[in-house]
Amino acid sequence: MAVIKCSLDPKSFLVWKYKDENPRFGSQIIVSQTQQVALLASGKLVSILDPGAHTLETANIPVLENYIQDKKRAFPFEIWFLNKIAFTEFKWGTRSPINIFDPQTQLPIRLGSYGSYKAQINDVQAFLLQIVGVRTEYSLTSLKEFLLPHIERDTKSAIAEESAQGNVFGLTAKAKKISEKIKINLNETFKSYGLILGDFYIQDISPIEDEQLVTYKNAIAEGAKIRVKGKAIQETEAGYRAERTYNTLDKLAENEGSTSSAFTGAGIGLGAGLGLGSKFMDLTTNNVNTNSVTNSNPSTITNQEFTTNKKSPSERIKELKELFQNDLISKDEFDLKKKLIIDEL
Repeated sequence: MAVIKCSLDPKSFLVWKYKDENPRFGSQIIVSQTQQVALLASGKLVSILDPGAHTLETANIPVLENYIQDKKRAFPFEIWFLNKIAFTEFKWGTRSPINIFDPQTQLPIRLGSYGSYKAQINDVQAFLLQIVGVRTEYSLTSLKEFLLPHIERDTKSAIAEESAQGNVFGLTAKAKKISEKIKINLNETFKSYGLILGDFYIQDISPIEDEQLVTYKNAIAEGAKIRVKGKAIQETEAGYRAERTYNTLDKLAENEGSTSSAFTGAGIGLGAGLGLGSKFMDLTTNNVNTNSVTNSNPSTITNQEFTTNKKSPSERIKELKELFQNDLISKDEFDLKKKLIIDEL
């Protein structure tokens, strides 16, 4: 009695075809615990044999009666051994870059992605006809290579579509959402090949390190550095101005008979910096509106406006100089007021 079996390593094959397509009547098929056997006649699935010993007799496999050749007691079958460890996890990765255009940076970016998925043979007949074809042996590696172009196509399409909605560098955070979308798209493709797609995962989506990306990342780092530096300068300058103002007011308050008398008379304390502008105008003019002095052409201001000031020109210039030295007025303001006072002479 002929014994038909497959002794290949389960890790090395997915499908193996027995070389003799006309096994003799009474032959015994040995199916191991990690295998199933598919009997095909003219490309049509006749029967599936589970693990165990199966003798090719009509008493054991009644359906064979329909395929016995005229008194030759031989069966015109194709005997295919299938690895039951077909539900396996495949690793995948994009073999070519995913070229996208980042809407935020307005730059072309090249992405790479990788992950894993699980596949299982569901329809033996469709799988053998659609994928295995005329081959007598089919490995897990062969199946992986066959499916990878489908994985890459749908993955690239889904990632490119998602990247158009926002920040390219935040795509990894959306990996679960993108994975679910790709799985839905691939389900029909796998089904047509007699397969069931199990879990599908994207483990990472990241820009490919090339010269363009390095330049872009350096620009981002430099921009961040400038922003931090600018903020620090702004905060330091504000603190410096406030400190100088408080120190100046303290000095003025300590010097009796100086310009402090004008501030004291106006009721200005150490925190009342907003009133300095109007009081400064009182030191140089007699009740002249602040806006009119600031916005007017100096040539249009007459000496008549200053004749009623009780202080002498030298005293007023001295006070102006003190304000300037304490950073309470600018150089331009000092020169303008000084000129107006001199013009009175």
